[in-house]
Amino acid sequence: MTLEPIRQLIQETNPSAPGSATRAWREGKLAELTNVGISSALVAGVIAAAFSWSTETVGSLYPEVKGIWFGALILVLTAINLATMQSTTLQRLGCTDSGIDRIYESLGFLNVQQVREPKKFQVLIWQMPLMLLNLSTSLVAIGLLLQLWKSFILTSQSLEVS
Repeated sequence: MTLEPIRQLIQETNPSAPGSATRAWREGKLAELTNVGISSALVAGVIAAAFSWSTETVGSLYPEVKGIWFGALILVLTAINLATMQSTTLQRLGCTDSGIDRIYESLGFLNVQQVREPKKFQVLIWQMPLMLLNLSTSLVAIGLLLQLWKSFILTSQSLEVS
C-alpha cells in the first residue's frame, strides 16, 4: 500500500511535478497517520479495559493471554508514537519548498539504469505504524480466542468430572 504511491511519486516524468506530487503524497500520508493514531488509541483503550474484566464474567485471565495482550499494548503504543513522530516530521518539512524537496529526495534513489527507485527502508518506515496497528489488533483477537478456548476446555473438563 505504501510502495506503489512512492514509486509513482519518485518516477514522475514531469520535472515541475515532483513538488506538487510530493505535496499530494504528504497530505495523503498525514491523513493515514491521523487515522492510524486514532485507531491505535482506541485499540489501546480496548486492551486496557480488557485487563479490568471481572473474574465473575470471564474468569481469571490466563497468563498467556496477559502476555499476548501486554505485547499488543506495547506494539500499539509504539504505533501511536511512530505515527505522531512521522506526522510531526511531515508537518515541519511541508512548511517550505526545500522541505518538500527533502521529502522527495529521501524517498528514492537512482539505480544502475539511472531510474529512480523507492528506498526499501523508507517504504518500511512509512508503513510501520499501520503494520504495528494491524499486528496489535491481531494479537488482541488471538488473546481473546485463547481466553475463550481455555475457558471452554476448563468448563468442559469440569462438566465431565461432575
